[in-house]
Amino acid sequence: MVHPSRKEIFTMSVTIGICLVKKKKRRKIWCKKWLMEKDKFSHISLIKELQISAPDDFFNYLRMNTDTFYALLEIIRPDIEKQDTRLRKAISAEDRLAALRFLATVTQTLNSTIISPQSLSEIILETCGLFTGN
Repeated sequence: MVHPSRKEIFTMSVTIGICLVKKKKRRKIWCKKWLMEKDKFSHISLIKELQISAPDDFFNYLRMNTDTFYALLEIIRPDIEKQDTRLRKAISAEDRLAALRFLATVTQTLNSTIISPQSLSEIILETCGLFTGN
C-alpha cells in the first residue's frame, strides 16, 4: 500500500478546503433594468426619429429609403416575426430587418444595438436566408 506524501496530503487538503469555502453567487436580479427597457434603447427608436426628422440620415443609416424599408418589412414580416413569451418580449420584426444594416457596418455591431451578438448573428442568418431561399 502506497502512502501519500505530506505534500500530496497538503495539496488535497487545500483543494478540499477551497471547494468547501467557495460559495455560489446568488443573483440579485434576474434581468437588468436596462434590458427590460430595450424598446427605449433600441435602434428602432432612432429609426423612427430619423424617418420623421431626417430622411437623408435614415437612408444613410439603413442604406435604403423609408418606403423601401417598410415595403420590404411588410413582405417578410410573417416570416421573421416571433411571439412574445412569459419570460421575455420577442425581438420585433423591425429590429430584425434593421439588423441587416450590420452587414454594411460590421465595426459598429456591438456598440449600436441592444440585441446580443449571439441573437444578432442568428437574426442576420435567418433574415438573409429568406432573401436567398435557404
